[in-house]
Amino acid sequence: MISKSPEMKNQFLYLFADCFPVKGYTRTLICDISRKKMYFIDNTYYDLLTELKQKSIGEIEDLLDSKLEVEYFYEFITFLIDEELAILVDDISKFPSINLKWDHPSLITNAIIDIREKSHNFEKIFSELDEVNCYHLQIRSYTSLTLENLHSIISLLAGKNFRSVEFIIKYSEIEYPSEEIINFLNKYPIASILFYGVEIGNLTRHTKKHNNLSYVPQNISSCEACGVINKNALTLSDIGDFTENINFNGCLNRKISIDELGEIKNCPSMEKSYGNINKTSLVSISQNKNFQKLWKINKDSIETCKVCEFRYICTDCRLYTNDGGLYSKPLKCSYDPYTAKWQDEIIQK
Repeated sequence: MISKSPEMKNQFLYLFADCFPVKGYTRTLICDISRKKMYFIDNTYYDLLTELKQKSIGEIEDLLDSKLEVEYFYEFITFLIDEELAILVDDISKFPSINLKWDHPSLITNAIIDIREKSHNFEKIFSELDEVNCYHLQIRSYTSLTLENLHSIISLLAGKNFRSVEFIIKYSEIEYPSEEIINFLNKYPIASILFYGVEIGNLTRHTKKHNNLSYVPQNISSCEACGVINKNALTLSDIGDFTENINFNGCLNRKISIDELGEIKNCPSMEKSYGNINKTSLVSISQNKNFQKLWKINKDSIETCKVCEFRYICTDCRLYTNDGGLYSKPLKCSYDPYTAKWQDEIIQK
């Protein structure tokens, strides 16, 4: 534990601006955005951190009722400093908080395109997505997509503003020779591939490693496979993603989707279509106020989610909900913030 001194009582504890405490029903999560680390603390300390934004260490100590509380207080300070989450400063006013507002120059930041039997006009789609300054693409194939198809699709991105394109494809050792896949990814640095339906044995025997190549054993037969929220779905990305989740819907904000039949939607899983890509402009749909409504449903407005400590690092689904309500907890979320337990942990017991 840090050694107390008379000078220390006049100092302030400064929690680094990129370390965000998020209060849940049972506990508080500190998100260290820059170092991608998470720490759990008691909710009592969340209130304490709030007070420490304005009061010195000595002022806080004077408010405590017992020697034991004072000891816990200094243990907490020691923990934060040892974990490099905070430092002692003489003037807290010199360390302003990060502005939590979020905006982006793109009307659409990300898009999902589903493929099955029906062929899409990718040249039209990419041109219109480029017009709304879309950065990220995800192309999900539920049928055969050859290497020739991959080359043909990605070649249409040349000269456009896209930053990444992820292909989600059914794995076939014959259809996708490992060396050719690696060559494809090396040729197109913005591309990544997720192979699904990979037999566990093949994960080590035949698959190759690459930073933009990953494999999962699950079979993804339709868009209904999305919306699952588990421990693996919780990731600390960057300050932009974190503040976007605070202000907007973490899944649907600035997103546009084209389902396997060419219908334009907020998400391929949703029933509501705003028109078919063969007859309708993605630009006009993106500007539609009704289309944009779901963007604004953030976690603080959703039942159960609003008391969850993971709410600002969690994706969200407004289609699969507990009772079908627009503001209900996601149906495929296995976490209960009222008990701080994941469903699989309960089952194991």
